[in-house]
Amino acid sequence: MTPLRLEPARRRPALSGACLALGASALFWPAFLIPTWLAYYAGRGRAALIRCCASIAVIGAATLAAVYLYTEPVKDRGPLAVFVANTW
Repeated sequence: MTPLRLEPARRRPALSGACLALGASALFWPAFLIPTWLAYYAGRGRAALIRCCASIAVIGAATLAAVYLYTEPVKDRGPLAVFVANTW
């Protein structure tokens, strides 16, 4: 039986973008790495840059949608107002 062999994330722009977006949704500091990764993939070609940007956008939108759906209204504030007030 051979061990599972994984390629580095740098060779898979969609995977690295998804992991970066998940990390940024869990903690704040990975969001500062997004410009660095985008600059890296810009040098590797337009297709890699588009795949990385698309995966960041999709995972980010899914995370925001999940947070919005699970945010409960408080008193006279709706879910969006509570989300914005607690984020900033």
